[in-house]
Amino acid sequence: MARPVQPGSAAPSRYLLYVEYLGSNLCGWQRQRGPVPTVAGMIEEALKKFSGQDIEVVGSSRTDAGVHATGNSCHIDILRVGTKPKNRGQTLEPHSPATVRRALNHFLVRVSALNKRPKIPTSELCPQVAIVAVKAVPQTFHARYSATGRTYCYRMVAYPPVGEGFSAEAPFSGAPGSSFELGRAWRVDGPLDAARMGEAAAHFEGEHDFTSFRGKGCQAQGPVREIFSCKVEEEPPLGARTTCAAAAPWARPALDGAAPQELVVRIHGNGFLYHQVRLMVGLLKEVGSGRVSPGEVKRILDARSAAELHKVVPDLAPACGLYLTKVHYAEAGPGGRETTEGDWAGSGWDGWPP
Repeated sequence: MARPVQPGSAAPSRYLLYVEYLGSNLCGWQRQRGPVPTVAGMIEEALKKFSGQDIEVVGSSRTDAGVHATGNSCHIDILRVGTKPKNRGQTLEPHSPATVRRALNHFLVRVSALNKRPKIPTSELCPQVAIVAVKAVPQTFHARYSATGRTYCYRMVAYPPVGEGFSAEAPFSGAPGSSFELGRAWRVDGPLDAARMGEAAAHFEGEHDFTSFRGKGCQAQGPVREIFSCKVEEEPPLGARTTCAAAAPWARPALDGAAPQELVVRIHGNGFLYHQVRLMVGLLKEVGSGRVSPGEVKRILDARSAAELHKVVPDLAPACGLYLTKVHYAEAGPGGRETTEGDWAGSGWDGWPP
């Protein structure tokens, strides 16, 4: 067991971590009391095994239970202290970002609740939470307050009404949603009009008072946020994106022309209120189904009243379709521009950034 680090004895090294996780079996980001699986809790447990110290994980975005991420972020402070007889208690050179990433992923596999089943083969070990990139950053950097924006994606899969397209040759057409999408997308009744949804989504762009899309319990000081872009894109369904689609069991909804319709709502903004994205998506889904006109989005937005939204959208979109795909940070370069893929290659990143 490592000796405790004396406060003020040396400055710890700060690291920015990009994190991915499938939130279906997790109880959100924030650590909770008791044996409750959370993202921050698992990372802190892995850090304890790696460093022998209790290290706080400071997240940029506290995602809810069931929400996924391919590019959430956090920062940690590690003071490397020797544990061997020859250097016990001495402050050592900081760990490289590569070492931090490898070590945390090694221990994250072992703290995953899914890997605590008896006699699980080593080949099947898989972390519920994974560190996809690590970078050394200055002490002035803060995962939350240094962020310039966030990008969310919301996946919904629309299936034809039951019985539509049914035939003896295609008995599964119109059947309930694919089990392969369970917990990964919002299963809705189709079809949805992507063009109408895109027209409605454009009303969200710009700086607005989002009081109408502010969830209960929101602790933000103000409701004004800027949405840089809000787009609705139609993508090929799951079966069509696999190389073995012809033989894959999940390809069966595409038989007889009754293919499911996958829509992705991509939203990039400087910040979001509690449940804002899921409330926005809930309204866009109603527009796509034809029950609400695209112009209603602007009226509800301008009303600055959650009651107006709830008249047409009884509840927010479920957590299962929401993905935090990127937390944006500005570099200190000319104009404070954001890093690009080319910048990352020689900037100290370990692993491919999200």
